[in-house]
Order: sequence, then structure tokens, then C-alpha cells
Amino acid sequence: MQPLYFNQNAGSPSTLLPDNPRDHTLASFPRPLRPRRSSTIIDFNRARSFSTSQEPKFSGQSTTLGQTMMTSTSLVPQNLNLVSRFRGATKEYWAEFFGTATLVMFGTGVNHQVKLGGNPSISSSNIGDFLAVAIGWGIGITMGVYLTTGISEGHINPAITLAQAVFRGFSWKKVPLYWLAQLCGAFFGASLVYINYQSAISVFEGGSGIRNIRVTGGMYFTCLFFVDQLKGYPY
Repeated sequence: MQPLYFNQNAGSPSTLLPDNPRDHTLASFPRPLRPRRSSTIIDFNRARSFSTSQEPKFSGQSTTLGQTMMTSTSLVPQNLNLVSRFRGATKEYWAEFFGTATLVMFGTGVNHQVKLGGNPSISSSNIGDFLAVAIGWGIGITMGVYLTTGISEGHINPAITLAQAVFRGFSWKKVPLYWLAQLCGAFFGASLVYINYQSAISVFEGGSGIRNIRVTGGMYFTCLFFVDQLKGYPY
């Protein structure tokens, strides 16, 4: 086999030539490109300082799996306005407020439906019974827990908050504020129901200025309403 030689004349493509110049059976190949030097001068120290100043700072945070999760600290706004701070600090209490209000609104609403619907002067037929009361309270607690579970763990009851603090390690510092939010939410939900049924309550009581704790109070105070169902007090 004859050896091959490169013909690298300036300005001409590289050609593979056989040892015998008369043998022109081999094809010619284009000359490979050579890298060219750039005339641009780069200050690497300045580029390095610019890149490091623009990169966000990350901090390590340990996870349950033993891995390190990187969180950006420069991407989080440091100066939040007053509204954002207030909303972040009180979102759990607002969740308990509206969750308890939802529970009481559904529960006392069905109490009014059953109690007032049994009066012939208000309704021609009985529009509720004890089963309706159970379903109404069940829907109320389901909606209340659904609204608050992801924010405040869905207590919506002072007894649940106390039990969580005693047996589940719930912070005792939050207990008074949880109770206050739940109490205010209960009054808010009951007030909405009272406004809706105010005219029917006046007919049931016998006058707009007449309010009896055993009648009107029984529709808001669960214990009185339960005793009413057991003893069957005539009203």
C-alpha cells in the first residue's frame, strides 16, 4: 500500500496525494479549519466579581430525609408592608373565626328551620325533624374543617383546642387567641342566622320585643335544644 501525503499549500485546500504523483485516483478533501485567536481581551477578575454579585445567596435547610434543601434568601422580600405582616401573623385565627362561624351558621340555621317550621303560624307543614338537625350540624362541621384544616388544623371548637394543647403538644400561647377567634366566629355566625330569621322569631314568640331564653335561646344554645328534644317542653 502506498503512503499518503498532505499537500498543505497556502490558500489551497488540503489534498491527499499518493506516493506516485501520477496516480490521481484518490479524492481530495477540504482542509480542516484551524481555531483563530480572538482580539477581545477579557478581564476575568472583573467578570468573576460581577457574576458572584449577581447570583442569589442560598442557605441550606435540613430535611427529614437528611438531604439539604437550598432556599434562596435574596429572592424573598425582606421589607413586607404592614398588611402582609398582619395577614401572615393572624391567618390561623382568622381561619378559626370563619370556620367556627360556618359551623354555627349551618347548625343554628337548621335549629331555626326545625323549631320555627313546626309552628302553624309560620309554616303550613312541618319542614324539619331531628334527622335534619343531625344532617345540618354534620354539614356545618364538615365545611368548617374543610376550610380551616390547611391553615389552623381545623379546631373550630374550644374543647378541641384544649385537647390538642394537653395531649398533642399544641402551643399554649395560641390557646387564648384560638378561643377568642372561635368565640367571635360563633357569635358572628349566630348573628347572621338571627338576622335571617328575625321576623319568624317575632311571630313565634308573639311579638317583636319578646325574646324567651327557653324558646329563642334554645335555638342557639345546643344544650337547651337537646333537652327540648328529650323532654319535649311545650312552647
